[in-house]
Amino acid sequence: MKKGCAVAVVLAAAMMMVQAAAGQTTQANTAAKQAPTQISAELGSCRVDFTVTDMLGKPVYDAKIKTVIHYGFLGKRSLSLEIGTNADGRARFVKMPDKVREPLEFVVRHAGDSVTVTWDPGTNCEAEYPVLMGKKPEKE
Repeated sequence: MKKGCAVAVVLAAAMMMVQAAAGQTTQANTAAKQAPTQISAELGSCRVDFTVTDMLGKPVYDAKIKTVIHYGFLGKRSLSLEIGTNADGRARFVKMPDKVREPLEFVVRHAGDSVTVTWDPGTNCEAEYPVLMGKKPEKE
């Protein structure tokens, strides 16, 4: 009888460990988000993050975000940057200029809709912008 009790205790302990491991894996999967897609301007140390969602709060995949940076003597040089959002609706512009003559405009486009976001690195070098795309759902 003692041998049977020992086997039952071992089985119960094994089941508890399997359940605990399964719970930890599920928590890790839901907590882990993808790193945002990113593009570098190589012009400074600032960063701009975007999180694009629809009106229901769902992330928008592959929303295109574009900006043009004018720099150099009299702003004669320009750099055009465009990136698409990842599955979490996130995108990041890194190594953006620390100073600009005029604030930069980022145009976010998806499915025929567009939203313009204005950013000035002089006031916010590490900016985060939530962007809502689409039309508000109609009430029935």
